Amino acid sequence: MKIDENLLNNYLNDIISQKYVFSTALRVETGDGSFTWEGSRGEMNQNSKYFIASVAKLYVTAIVMSLIEEQKLCLDDKIAKYLPSNYVENIHILKGVDYSNEITIKHLVSNTSGLPDYFIHSAFSSLLQGNDESWNIERIISMGSIFRS
Repeated sequence: MKIDENLLNNYLNDIISQKYVFSTALRVETGDGSFTWEGSRGEMNQNSKYFIASVAKLYVTAIVMSLIEEQKLCLDDKIAKYLPSNYVENIHILKGVDYSNEITIKHLVSNTSGLPDYFIHSAFSSLLQGNDESWNIERIISMGSIFRS
């Protein structure tokens, strides 16, 4: 299988030409290790902040699965077992029914908890306008209250 490096370079150029994209990095490799390519564009350096979006889900799920393998938690465990009550209470209310204490680790790692994606709110449009910033856990939890119905 031959991968066109010019195509990959053009792809990076297209990404960096978009409004509010200040830097990008890409690595492509074949499963058998016969091809590896890395490229970057923009002003990124070692201390740059960057937006990873849903990529974090992969890392969190890998860590959760490792903890399950080590028998430190189970997929069917309720998240309330591991989180402070102020993070869990009233986090998932739908049509007046509170499902907060029913959410399991399995629900979270499989994206089936019923919790809304806070990205569909103004937070996403703010990011698209180039206003990226770190979010602490309290801010993330509070975003859930916007969607309660």
